Amino acid sequence: MVEWGRAPWTLRAYVVFAVVGAAVLAIVVSSTPAAPRLFLVAFELVVCFFLLRRVRWIWLLTIAFILLGFVLGAIEGNMRWYGIAQGIVALVLLLHPATQEFFKRAESPSST
Repeated sequence: MVEWGRAPWTLRAYVVFAVVGAAVLAIVVSSTPAAPRLFLVAFELVVCFFLLRRVRWIWLLTIAFILLGFVLGAIEGNMRWYGIAQGIVALVLLLHPATQEFFKRAESPSST
């Protein structure tokens, strides 16, 4: 079970930011069928669920995908200002020291 109170405020803020962003995107973008838009919201909910469960590789993959989005957007040259702002806010929240501490691996006991 996810314990919302144990997650740092930065991760909780990212979860709200990501889910609300996906929901707004699903509502605003009407040029695509409904199924992919609903899949986007469901996918974001699943990712956030595992982030709150401290799944480190999901956290790292999320950061990598945001960075990949910046690189691809820079190569294509079609990034809008709000996409850049959203990516920066997401990276700041995910790379904040409180979030990093939350995902830090448990120290393995030394075998001495």
